[in-house]
Amino acid sequence: MLAALLLTSHFLLYGIPNNDDSLIHFTFASAVYDSLSSGNLYLSGQPEVNNGYGAFTVRFYPLLAAYSIAALYFITKSWHVAGFLFFWFWMSIGGIGVFLFSKEWLESKYAFLASILYLFEPYHNVQINALFANAEFVAGSVLVFCFLFTTRILKNGKTGDVLGLAVSYSLLILSNIPITLIGSIVLGAYALGCFYCFRSDVRKGLKLLVGFVTGIIGSSFYLYRLFSELGWINHSDPAFLRVSGKSYEHYFVDNATAFFFGDLVLFNFVFLIVAPIAVILFKTSRETRRTVYPLIIVTVFSLLMSTSYSGVIWRAFPVLQNVQFPWRWFTVTSIGFGIIVALSASTMAQMLAEKKVVLTLWICVFLVSTLVFTYAYVIKANLMDDSFVITNEELQNAVNTNSHRPTFDVWQTIWAKKAAFSVKEKVITNGRDYEIYEWDGFKKRVRIDSGEAQNVRLAVSYYPHWRATLNGMPVEVSKSDDGAIMIPVRSDESVIDLKFVEPLSIKLFLVVSCVTWLVLLLLGSLHASRGLWSRRFFCLRDLVLEEI
Repeated sequence: MLAALLLTSHFLLYGIPNNDDSLIHFTFASAVYDSLSSGNLYLSGQPEVNNGYGAFTVRFYPLLAAYSIAALYFITKSWHVAGFLFFWFWMSIGGIGVFLFSKEWLESKYAFLASILYLFEPYHNVQINALFANAEFVAGSVLVFCFLFTTRILKNGKTGDVLGLAVSYSLLILSNIPITLIGSIVLGAYALGCFYCFRSDVRKGLKLLVGFVTGIIGSSFYLYRLFSELGWINHSDPAFLRVSGKSYEHYFVDNATAFFFGDLVLFNFVFLIVAPIAVILFKTSRETRRTVYPLIIVTVFSLLMSTSYSGVIWRAFPVLQNVQFPWRWFTVTSIGFGIIVALSASTMAQMLAEKKVVLTLWICVFLVSTLVFTYAYVIKANLMDDSFVITNEELQNAVNTNSHRPTFDVWQTIWAKKAAFSVKEKVITNGRDYEIYEWDGFKKRVRIDSGEAQNVRLAVSYYPHWRATLNGMPVEVSKSDDGAIMIPVRSDESVIDLKFVEPLSIKLFLVVSCVTWLVLLLLGSLHASRGLWSRRFFCLRDLVLEEI
């Protein structure tokens, strides 16, 4: 945790990145905070975005990161401090996860080395310092625990690990979809390798399957909403991504990119990982090699998938193209890197029992090179510039501003046109007088005076879940050419009531997910308490035996 503090303290001292990609996460968190403050735990959209027309990005974007920031803001009442604590907390969680994962092969001191190397390595520092991929950063920390519990289940098959996998995989889904897709592919391959290398039986394989399926059920409220509505946003259209220059072909790390120095990160990984892999393959025991093969394979494969040499795979499996940025595969590389280096150091320690200096130099090379690279190219280069950071009141103002401005084109609905957001009038009636009774979030109430029958335009972004009544009777909600809501009114005086209504199917999946989480928490509590009482019993037994 101290190492994580070292790597994130500049966020407290210098500020939070002043960038649209960074600030959008705080905008999401602000929407979550406002929703929770009003007593609504379930966020349907952002009613103030797009100059008050509303946006529905949060229906598709996993919000674990946003809920984390919102919770910390509730405690600190400062977006700046909340941002710093957010980075420190999830950096620490990732380091703890790698420490526990490493202990499946290593003794504590080498597991500690693996966790430090994980914290020092460049990519997940790039995520929060240069790419501003906060949700991806959280997902990377959660993915470590998916690897941990997958390994434990196939080794030991304990119920507690099944619960841990269910919770971890559910949180992974609720963190970031591209990392979930990458993680699911890699975890599947890793699990098959471990099943063979650990000589696991079918019972352990079924427990692993139960853990994954339960995790999916726990996040089903989000997954159902995502897949049932994905076709309603621009992000789902590959043609839109190609036209906007966001297609995957442009972002292989060995190609030029304006986002970050991915080629240098790739070189850093390759340069530092070759020798440790060679040590493991040629100097470790046969049994150790057998159990670590799956980790080495997925680590090397993730490096390959970030480069244009894997282009044939990307083209052969179009689902991969939804990852959008191939460098996201570095998330897996980051996890395997520290463990592989630490395992090689453990092997070297046995080989060089009388040559401690050589072993010390071996470890220092990896620690110093990763830390220097991360500091020089990631932290110092991106956050020491005063024009690039934002603190306290400035950040609060930026969050307020971003909570109203139009969101990115890629997250707009397929009906929305940016020209609509420049129309300031909330109601356009073509000559008929009106009075706004209520205009609050996802509930609007407007009285229209008598006059010519027409379609009334409301300054609200169209979405299929809007429901309207006219004088208490249901009426069709249509859309204008620019994506604003249109309500047909008769010639007599009319009262329009417009509400956003979640479908019954989404509510049912929300209940299923809540029940699943309650069961997981209950079983986890029972499992933990049983383990505690068991330890107390054995301690008491040992004391009694000593007295006898």
